[in-house]
Amino acid sequence: MPVTIKDIANYAGVSVGTTSKVLNNRGNVREDLRFRVQAVIEKLNYRPSALARGMKIKRTNTIGLIIPKIMNTFYVKVIELVEKEVHDRNYTLILGNSDEDLEREVNCLRTFSDMRVDGLILASAGRTQEGRIQEEISAYRALDIPIVLIVRNLSNTDLDTIELENREGAYQATRYLIENGHRRIGMISSSIQTSAGTERIEGYMKALEEFQIPSDRELVHMGGLTLDSGYIITGKLLSLPNPPSAIFVGTNFQLLGTLRSLKERDIKIPEDISLICFDDTEWSSFADPPLTVIEPYSEDLCKLAAELLFDRIDGMYSAEGRHRVIPTRLVVRKSVNRIA
Repeated sequence: MPVTIKDIANYAGVSVGTTSKVLNNRGNVREDLRFRVQAVIEKLNYRPSALARGMKIKRTNTIGLIIPKIMNTFYVKVIELVEKEVHDRNYTLILGNSDEDLEREVNCLRTFSDMRVDGLILASAGRTQEGRIQEEISAYRALDIPIVLIVRNLSNTDLDTIELENREGAYQATRYLIENGHRRIGMISSSIQTSAGTERIEGYMKALEEFQIPSDRELVHMGGLTLDSGYIITGKLLSLPNPPSAIFVGTNFQLLGTLRSLKERDIKIPEDISLICFDDTEWSSFADPPLTVIEPYSEDLCKLAAELLFDRIDGMYSAEGRHRVIPTRLVVRKSVNRIA
């Protein structure tokens, strides 16, 4: 059976009130009694229940983070950066991974609300069934637990939301390829169920329109955030009668599949095909050749997410939801070839 505060009081031969004062470091307690209680605590290896204490003070000093794909290096970086922000505020981060599955996300949401986390940062997988997610969000509202959405938005919500500059980033990537002579540009994006995937295709189309290049449905594909998705779609693009001279890959996870597909066909970058990816991983600059990328400012994203969340937790802000966009930048390396 778990040790209780009453057990400690009985072993130490003091009152429950005195034991409570020692545990919480409050009130005047004689030094000999304090020493006696602390000795019993150490002997019994007592650990106070964070949940029970949180129920009393209405704080658990925990923050939930739900991400859609823990294998995605972008979200690995998000975990690291958010954890630092949370730790610096003396909070503990609790992680949930939906793996792009709505039911798993709902389970994470319910578990975190049951645990009474003090706030939640959410990159949702549930855009195609937003009603389900909105139901869970209502429970958070009832418990006065603030939520900040990151990377992916949800429609018809006034939650604080931070997105990446997806359209502009995709536009920059596509424009760079066009300026280097490419007219047949393949586009691999994430599923339509994510706002980011749709917005990146919009940026791609904007660049084509600006340069009066007709769009070709055969060149644009949306798929899941998996290595297999990038592999299969790249194979389709390369099998076209008139294949693209360049490919813009919308996510770093799909990029791995693209690289595998090119390697199997002995297609060299950039001599045979040019390549750009949305997102900069730690290994992108060490690839052969180093990859040209659209870099999102992940650190700014996570820092701002924490600021908006703790503004609400600490009672500094309680008005309507705020919407922020984190800029991106084109990082030119060696994976794009200039053609006539």
